Amino acid sequence: MPSPRSLTSLKPEELSTAQEATTVLVVTHKGYLPPGGLLRMLLSRFRDDIREITGMAAEGLPRRGEHHELDELTSTELDAIASAVATLLEDGFKAVMTDPDLPPLLDQFHASLIDQKNEREQLQAEIAS
Repeated sequence: MPSPRSLTSLKPEELSTAQEATTVLVVTHKGYLPPGGLLRMLLSRFRDDIREITGMAAEGLPRRGEHHELDELTSTELDAIASAVATLLEDGFKAVMTDPDLPPLLDQFHASLIDQKNEREQLQAEIAS
């Protein structure tokens, strides 16, 4: 049985990609993460684990802020968040997430983002017809 992968098995560019994706989610757009804070906390831990591997200081949990609904996002912001989540859901990153709750929470959030995108596309199609 192969041993599980760890963050140390990732290439520097992969670590950078994962860090950028987590920063988009827990810093830039944290107010749009699901309420309750669990996903934000787990993403912050993952980001801090990456920072530790790369020799950077941990940033810790982001401060709580106002929660916003996904329908408040611009299409560009929605695309940025969806892209960041999709990046983290790639097998190479899922395999190195030490908390088993993180991938399913990301899957659920990704489904919500896709639903939001589909609703917008349907609305645009209705307006155009």
